[in-house]
Amino acid sequence: MEKTIKIGDKEVRMRSSAAIPRLYRIKFRKDIFKDLNALQNIGEEMPFESIEIFENLAYIMAAHADININPNVEEWLAQFDTKDFFNALTDIMSLWSEEIEQTSTEKKDIEQ
Repeated sequence: MEKTIKIGDKEVRMRSSAAIPRLYRIKFRKDIFKDLNALQNIGEEMPFESIEIFENLAYIMAAHADININPNVEEWLAQFDTKDFFNALTDIMSLWSEEIEQTSTEKKDIEQ
């Protein structure tokens, strides 16, 4: 699933697919499902590690859609204003959630 998400005045193509967990693991040496699961247990204040998970997910989905994206995550993030980036998180997470729902539905259909 691919979608263009507006971050400030920039339009960023992002792609979500079954490859995301693998790409995330290769790039960041972490399990995306464990990271995202940990986010469910945070309170009002978002610890630094939680912010980094969102940044990493956004980067991986953007890199998945555009092979010419800067390979340096920090440099890629630097093109956005902090406020604009965090305002776009809802759209970014929505794209990921849609992929997970689609995958779960297909798995259920196969089992039946």
